[in-house]
Amino acid sequence: MQITAGEKEERFILGLNGRFDAQGANIVADALANALRHGGRSIELDMSCVDYLSSAGIRVLLIYYKRLKELKGSLLLTGVRDRVTRILEIAGLYDLLLSSRPGVNDPAPPATRTVSFPGWSLQEYELEGNAVLTPRFIGPSCPQALREIASPRSEVLPFPPSALSIGIGALGNDEMECRERFGVFMAAGGVAACKPAGPECAADYVVYAEAYIPDLYAASGLSMSGGFSHLISFACRGSAPVGLHNLAQQMLLTLQTPLVGFVLAAECETGAELRPGPSASSSQASPPSRIILACGVMGAGKEKEMSSWLAPWHPGTDLSGHVHAAFFPYQPLRLGFVRLKETVTRLFEQELLDLIHVESHHDNATAQEPVRLQRGVAWFSKIG
Repeated sequence: MQITAGEKEERFILGLNGRFDAQGANIVADALANALRHGGRSIELDMSCVDYLSSAGIRVLLIYYKRLKELKGSLLLTGVRDRVTRILEIAGLYDLLLSSRPGVNDPAPPATRTVSFPGWSLQEYELEGNAVLTPRFIGPSCPQALREIASPRSEVLPFPPSALSIGIGALGNDEMECRERFGVFMAAGGVAACKPAGPECAADYVVYAEAYIPDLYAASGLSMSGGFSHLISFACRGSAPVGLHNLAQQMLLTLQTPLVGFVLAAECETGAELRPGPSASSSQASPPSRIILACGVMGAGKEKEMSSWLAPWHPGTDLSGHVHAAFFPYQPLRLGFVRLKETVTRLFEQELLDLIHVESHHDNATAQEPVRLQRGVAWFSKIG
């Protein structure tokens, strides 16, 4: 471990380069102690050149976080790579050490490529090139479970920030409580949202914790864990929206894979079939603007492994997919290089308007894409 020291705006900055293992942890601890001796009360650790963090390193971070807090100071981590971020998430330290703080901006990596299309463009970032989402199936496929929603068989499904899940289930304290309340659910960025079946039922959500009650009980589910290899940031240049099929084609092309798992946050148009919330009026000339948080799977060609989960998506393409989506009141989204958990957490600070299983219109060549997007971001990985 090599460390460079500096100061900026009354903040001590320690740039770390190397493995934050047991040996590196001792070096970092000495550097932090030295900064404290020289009056440092606001210390920033630049982690952009650290790709390994062990329990010994976590211990040092916790010790000095608590020590600085007692001194009315702060320990800030910046430039943290996705691999290290996931370690902190698993350890339950993400919100403690990596929450957004005013005045501290993580250096964003440059986009790996920029592509322009008629009416829209995208920037692509590589997060962790070797990341792959590993699927796990629970019960019958979701469309079948929708028809058999009273199925009493379910299991608790964890939803840490590194996983994404869709299916049929309920939030509750035990299986018996959930048995009559199964509905559409989705989980991404460490938050699970569920809408029980029934016209009068409102969508609800919980934030993940190791021993959290209520739990997410899944009667049918597709859960994928492992992390995201890439990020796309996109925006329209005109009034014509971007379809989810446009983004899906680019994701599949980037990864050179027949299957991709993704989480999407975007400003969107909501048509009559997707219009959430009591404020939406069918008499409006144009659809209201909302924020959509969607997750699921898109594939090209005939995929046997997930064939029961995928339905043809868009006329004129060989795309198939399965997507669940939550809707929120409009708020400008930050584009470019952004982190999944922070984005999802910020969305759920607003009112959750609705949660649906997005139905495609593949059998109607004149129908609009059901998800029509103006600008947003999407995290994605191949499924294997």
